[in-house]
Amino acid sequence: MARVSGTVTYQGQPLESGTISFISTDPARPNANGTIGPGGSYELQTREPSDGAELGEYQIVVSDIDPNAMNTALPGEPLELTSKLPPKYQSPTTSGLTRTVERGGNTFDFDLE
Repeated sequence: MARVSGTVTYQGQPLESGTISFISTDPARPNANGTIGPGGSYELQTREPSDGAELGEYQIVVSDIDPNAMNTALPGEPLELTSKLPPKYQSPTTSGLTRTVERGGNTFDFDLE
């Protein structure tokens, strides 16, 4: 495991909420996820908060939809979730974002266009 953190910006401005997921290219290795917070900052976790990600290669997925927005609707009510990010960033095969997690601390900043 290695710690992974960084920032996510879109057109030069920090995302203030959303999620980032590191999707493993090895099916035997788990994915890692993080919540994007103030200033676009994130820290990944695999099993426990801030534990990082296992070493290896990942494809990256980014969403600017606040994960808490799904908890506010009443059951059965339609959700109105809108994203300002291009849809390509929501799929590991189209995002074009990849990173290799190595021993020690890893800082990966993403400036999305």
